[in-house]
Order: sequence, then structure tokens, then C-alpha cells
Amino acid sequence: MTQYVNWVLDADVRSFFDSVDHEWLLRIVAHRIADQRILRLIRRWLGAGVMEGQRWSETVQGSELRRKRGARRCETFKFLGFTHYCAWSRDGRFVVKRRTDHKRLTRKLKELRLEARRRMHTPVVLQYQWLCSVLRGHFAYFGLPSNLSRIHAFHQETQRLWYRALNHRRQQQLTWERYARLFKRFPLPIPRITHPRPVVTC
Repeated sequence: MTQYVNWVLDADVRSFFDSVDHEWLLRIVAHRIADQRILRLIRRWLGAGVMEGQRWSETVQGSELRRKRGARRCETFKFLGFTHYCAWSRDGRFVVKRRTDHKRLTRKLKELRLEARRRMHTPVVLQYQWLCSVLRGHFAYFGLPSNLSRIHAFHQETQRLWYRALNHRRQQQLTWERYARLFKRFPLPIPRITHPRPVVTC
């Protein structure tokens, strides 16, 4: 979180042996095995190739793959619903910040919109309680200082989809003025930071 990072290692276990760097593998093995004869034998195995029926193919995949990945700067990566990206703090320190992944946010709002339509004929109080629980859970997980704009966007979209759900269940259109009065009676939880900035000590 406080050191500069210019690459991220992405490991796929299923194809690990198809993409492992042979030179790095031999270096790691050499920490355990001192016998150079065994190391030479392992090197030959790695370069022996693959026989598929009557066809032989050289095992070169992976020998250059990670070097190419390391040559380019990877500024963002997605993990556990967040997009992690490199940034600088106000006092000039390097930090890794996180914001809600855009695809995750879009998918969540779509699910919420469908559920709001399904619940549109339930009493308003029950709809309100359900939306409050959704928002509190969202803020509890995504409430990071670097993610404030995304949780504000989620809050605003939740208000809009609730308005549309209530509007569909009425024969007379629900105006924004009437919705504003309803919103004062049933105020949704406001976005808040639930995970404060960590204290960095030297």
C-alpha cells in the first residue's frame, strides 16, 4: 500500500506449467537442489518438448511470456469487486487506491432494479426497510475514502430506481415533488466512509 508498484503477477493455476518461466523455475529449484547433474537433467526435461501422436512440438510457451508482461506497466487490476490503481496521496506518498469495479456496480444496479420491480406492490415501509439494508451493506463493504464518488453514484441510482418502481405501481404519475416528500418521510441511508484511511507509521 505504500511502495511503488509497476506490475501485478496474474497466475492461472490451470495453465501454470504451460506458462512458467523455465529460468526462474530452475533458479527456485537450485535453492533446494545443489547437484548440478540433477539441475541439468531438469533443464533437459523442460526443453524436451511434447509428443502428441506422431507430432513433436517444442515447449517454448512461457519462456518469454512473463518477461513481456513485466516490460509493460500494469496500472490497475480487479480483485474482490474493486479496481485497484496506483495513485499519490495529498502529502506526496505513493498509495494503492480502490474503487468499485464498474462492471460489478452495473451488475448490482441491474439486479437491484429487477428486485425493486418485483417488490413494487409491497408496502412502502417494507420497500424502504429492504433498500436501507441494501445500502448499509453496500456502504459497509465499499465505503473506502478513495471510493466515495462510486458509493454516492450507487446511492443516487438507488433513489432513481425506487422512484421508477413506485411510479409503475400508480395509475397517477408520481411527481418528483411528491417523491421528495416521501423521501423526507423515509430517508435512505447517506453514503459514508466505513473504512477510514490506515495510519502509516515509520
